[in-house]
Amino acid sequence: MHRQIIRFSLMAGLLLVILGGPAEGQKPSDGKALTEMAVKGTTNLRRDLLQGSISLEKENKNHILALKHQAMLSVYPLQWVSESRDAGGTFKRGMLNAVVENFDKDPLRRLAQTRGKTTGMQPAFYREVIGRIVDVIELQEPRCLPITAVNATRMLAMIAERRTQDGIPVQEKEWVGEVGTRLAEGTGEYLAETCLKLLAAENCNDGMRYYLYRCMAGLVSLPPQTPPLLKNETRDQLLEAAIKQIAREVRYPKATPSNEVEGYKMLRAQAVKVLASAQVAAMAKDKPALWMARVAGADGSLIPGPPRLDERIEAAIGLCRLGPLAGSLPDLHMDQVVYQMGAAVRDWADAANSVEHGVKAKANLRMRAWRADAARLIEALDQLKEVKQPYVQNLVKRCQATVNPIEKGENSPANDLGDWLMNNQPANTTVFKSDPRSLVTKTRENDPEEKEKEKPKDKEKDKDKKGKE
Repeated sequence: MHRQIIRFSLMAGLLLVILGGPAEGQKPSDGKALTEMAVKGTTNLRRDLLQGSISLEKENKNHILALKHQAMLSVYPLQWVSESRDAGGTFKRGMLNAVVENFDKDPLRRLAQTRGKTTGMQPAFYREVIGRIVDVIELQEPRCLPITAVNATRMLAMIAERRTQDGIPVQEKEWVGEVGTRLAEGTGEYLAETCLKLLAAENCNDGMRYYLYRCMAGLVSLPPQTPPLLKNETRDQLLEAAIKQIAREVRYPKATPSNEVEGYKMLRAQAVKVLASAQVAAMAKDKPALWMARVAGADGSLIPGPPRLDERIEAAIGLCRLGPLAGSLPDLHMDQVVYQMGAAVRDWADAANSVEHGVKAKANLRMRAWRADAARLIEALDQLKEVKQPYVQNLVKRCQATVNPIEKGENSPANDLGDWLMNNQPANTTVFKSDPRSLVTKTRENDPEEKEKEKPKDKEKDKDKKGKE
């Protein structure tokens, strides 16, 4: 009986192709065999459109249908793999990842190489891709597993992210050209709206949020274009969503494993990266510069805290990127901004000096890619040179002196920077002149003065301990 049902379904699909042309209503849950049969009628047209042999005619329904079919074949395998689980509920390791890697190779990289021939087709195609990704995610459990939805959002992120070649990001001009081509003609707006919609969905898990924020960071980091890929109000909605994640207080019981807490902080770091990528100090409803200062300075109100080094470095880089805007932002206290940036650099450099996990440790023991961090910080610090305030320029030079040795694989004079910060507090205590509440709350962990006060006490305790022995 079961075989008869399958045979009937396949025959019905074949009949649709023969009599009625390619089926428009295919869903990811229809299965591989039926879907591949239903899209056969557009095989040659899909090939010609993706190779640029023919130009897309937007009013031609067959052209649009062909792009939809190609998007289905690129995205729906996520669901087909999920439904190929064995009796124990598992599927072969790496199968979902293989689908995502294939998506990276084809269509992303292939269309990047043929951009000159396929420029007019790509926005319509990627709009279909985004729609098919949503098709997969909106299949509720048990049809769409949480891990399947996470991999679907990985695909979304890859549409806007900067491509790498042999592990090295491609040049900015190349990246902007590739992503700008994909997201033209309103597709960037559609991608942003999709991210916001998925973030607000009840079934959105933290794994999905992680990649949605990565996608949002790619969107807001693109330089201005004509016409713009994102409206200012859409960009602000993305930033507000990221701030909501950073400001959210998540309290874990004391017995919670540390890796679970650190995992949440890694998610928060992606939200910080959204703010850091946008080069926006303030909006009508909130102030990205304030939240970046709080993360960089390890504000005591952030829960769970303290922020990880990757959160703080992303925030510090974001604060540096505000340098070119300082002249047009008289309400922003740049001395307070760079002070919090300096605090992050000091603690990062201190960790980079660690014998066990620092820049001089064996490669497999290093806690971070220290030299890559340093290169990013050096580039970011250059953007503060436009701020002509003596305090800012002095601190920038000291940060550069702290970071440069690490970029060369050497230890850093992190203590010198720490001493300078302790003895040279900024004149302004708030991040924004007009907002007396725009403060970075000090704690024992992030206040160099408190750390300095504890040192003599520790020495006295050691003396007492030796005396008792």
